[in-house]
Amino acid sequence: MDEVKFGHNWVPDKPTLLCPFCGGNFLHHVQLETFERGEDAKKGMHTVVTADHVDVKYDSLVGNPSARRHGFKVTFRCEQCNNPLTLLVLQHKGETWVGWDNGDD
Repeated sequence: MDEVKFGHNWVPDKPTLLCPFCGGNFLHHVQLETFERGEDAKKGMHTVVTADHVDVKYDSLVGNPSARRHGFKVTFRCEQCNNPLTLLVLQHKGETWVGWDNGDD
């Protein structure tokens, strides 16, 4: 996972998520995926939400950013460079990790 960076905008005390490619701060949410399961469970709930569709599956944990527990992904599109990017939030051994998906995980 790549480091998440924040900038500052015109609203005090509201950090702005920055694009890891260009540093732009105009990111549009495209898709949200959640993965819920018991610790080390082979099956769990996987939801995918877009602007016009919700898909819910039980048993498919394919794509879960956590190897052992819960996780979620938020896919964005950057308005400045138009790159798609995915923010990962996952649990691992009691910790919560946050980072950009760099394709290595």
